Amino acid sequence: MAVRKMTLTEALAELKLLDKKIDKKLRELYNTEENPVIDYKVGKNKNLVLSNTDEETFKRKAQSILDSLKALINNRKKLKGKIAETNAKTKVNIAGKEYTIVEAIERKNNLPMEEELLRKLVNQYSVVQTRVQNINERAEEEVNRLLEAKLSNESKNTPAEEIKKLKEILLSDMLAEIYDPLNLKEYIENLDNEIEEFRRNVDVALSIVNAKTEIKIDFDEE
Repeated sequence: MAVRKMTLTEALAELKLLDKKIDKKLRELYNTEENPVIDYKVGKNKNLVLSNTDEETFKRKAQSILDSLKALINNRKKLKGKIAETNAKTKVNIAGKEYTIVEAIERKNNLPMEEELLRKLVNQYSVVQTRVQNINERAEEEVNRLLEAKLSNESKNTPAEEIKKLKEILLSDMLAEIYDPLNLKEYIENLDNEIEEFRRNVDVALSIVNAKTEIKIDFDEE
């Protein structure tokens, strides 16, 4: 067993290397002819059939193959666990907010959902805003038409203040207004800025903290 010290950046690279080694060893086990861990013999022949070796030689080689694979898998498990443990405790500051590495990675993975939420909110706000604008434009046109017809049948000397009040009365029952109890416009702006700031800074922040944070691992001999 060997104790190794490494940064999280190195640990992540080591994890990828272990995955490749394990995959290679497992694929080699499919080749029963070249890498047998079990064999057979026929009659009184001293050598085993698949490995063409004596029993003692085969036993040592088979044990070596299995031990190596078990060590690789165990080392990966240790390394993965240590990375997870460290990520759960190590803090990183991203765009003015503090996260653990786990939280930062999870938020990065969840960004597509946050962006989809933002798109849906923007769409709803835009739809309602457009409808209110259209209703109010039509109301303005309708009131102007009614006033024009009314004034054409009455004295041309109707005071401007009276016309203004009449227009306000008519519009009061026709105008639409946005009802936004959640202050959606401000929420959209804040969420948009937050997502953009996080996306722009997260990878750099994680790279820096990974390069500075060290861990120790007791690796099995492979």
